[in-house]
Amino acid sequence: MRILFLSLPRGIIRLSSFVAIVVAFFGLSTQPAHAFVIAPATMDLSGERGAVVKGEFTVMNTSEQTETYYLDTLNFEPDEESGNPFFSPADSRSGLAQWIRFTTEEVRLLPDEYRTVSFDAVIPADAPSGTDHAAITISPAPADIIPGGASVEAKSAILVFLTVEGESEAKMSFLDLSAKPRLWWLDGSMTIDYRLQNQGNIVLVPQGTLVAKNIFGIEVARF
Repeated sequence: MRILFLSLPRGIIRLSSFVAIVVAFFGLSTQPAHAFVIAPATMDLSGERGAVVKGEFTVMNTSEQTETYYLDTLNFEPDEESGNPFFSPADSRSGLAQWIRFTTEEVRLLPDEYRTVSFDAVIPADAPSGTDHAAITISPAPADIIPGGASVEAKSAILVFLTVEGESEAKMSFLDLSAKPRLWWLDGSMTIDYRLQNQGNIVLVPQGTLVAKNIFGIEVARF
């Protein structure tokens, strides 16, 4: 099994693996189940200060009636324990969430129709180097009639990562590792927890392999 995950600048991510010695690695989904589909789930963009970076995504109406979908942006931060995104209120937008400009703010689709939506990310001339991040949200109701204006349950989100080129630092630290047996009378498996910290200013996508050894140092499993 190959481990693949995303770590944001200056963030800590805690990962748990249930093992047989190792059974599975669990990810997360930012897209609730609605009668529409959006793709991709994440986007990686880059550009220089002062540049206009273009991006696009697809929305498909999977319902049996004509629908109108509304586009917006939100800031988010990952929870340090679970890695799940925590979305900020719509009235507190900053950084990339403010830089994104849609060619249209609503999309009307017939049943089974899909459309590609374009947008621009206008990078300020004084933007700091490194990766900024925001969420593009798609909702079947406009934000002004959704209670609080930031109800993630009523929206689906695409996570966007934009790296402003310049003085970039890629640095990651392995903070700690612990292993705890689960209920031994079930299957003899255990839980492995480990934490990584992105100490740089750009988003990183580390990849790794879990290697299990017995008390004699002999490798017994590799995932």
